[in-house]
Amino acid sequence: MMGHTVSGWAPSSKTDHTCNQSLLECIHVAGGKVASQIPLSGNTTLLNNDESGDTQTMRNLTLSTLLASLLVAATVHATELNDASVPAAKQTSLGLYINATDAYHKWKADPTNIKMIDVRTLDEFRTIGYPKMAAKIPLSESSEEFVNLVKQVADTDDTVLVICRSGNRSAVAVNMLAQAGYKNAYTVVDGFEGDRNSDSASPDYGKRTVNGWKNAGLPWVKP
Repeated sequence: MMGHTVSGWAPSSKTDHTCNQSLLECIHVAGGKVASQIPLSGNTTLLNNDESGDTQTMRNLTLSTLLASLLVAATVHATELNDASVPAAKQTSLGLYINATDAYHKWKADPTNIKMIDVRTLDEFRTIGYPKMAAKIPLSESSEEFVNLVKQVADTDDTVLVICRSGNRSAVAVNMLAQAGYKNAYTVVDGFEGDRNSDSASPDYGKRTVNGWKNAGLPWVKP
């Protein structure tokens, strides 16, 4: 494909499907004591007041347990993927794999330095939709052309998350980027639409309902 232009990040009047995430904010520990209020619900807060004796010890232990639980709940645990768990057609020379949900949270944690690139076709963007934050750069038969377009939105030392329909074309794209010096290019293994349901007994057999960006309820623009 020749004469592609890079697009992405522009405001759109299309339907924007988003998901909301609860995040634990501002826990500050000083000298082994909690120095800030921890929001619970409504106007209820916990304060580590100055106390002494067994009452203070029990309160500190209870608060420590609560904080540990909150931190575990607030942490997004990435699914570990490697060559052994990824189909051969989706493997890359860099060996960096990520699923759609983890890709979204990775981007959200540092949107300035983490770039997402959608390498599907223009027709797919128009008829199926696309991740709201992705730069749309269709995969080209010319590696040089494709890499030059990517360089307009991501430097070789940036973390790049590459997505396609279900993880095959994104693997090809990552290999092109790796040859051009990109070291932190991930392929989104389940892609935007996800893999096909292989359960012949399922009413969704053959449909892309298994995984992927859309099925995970992540932010996307509907055509």
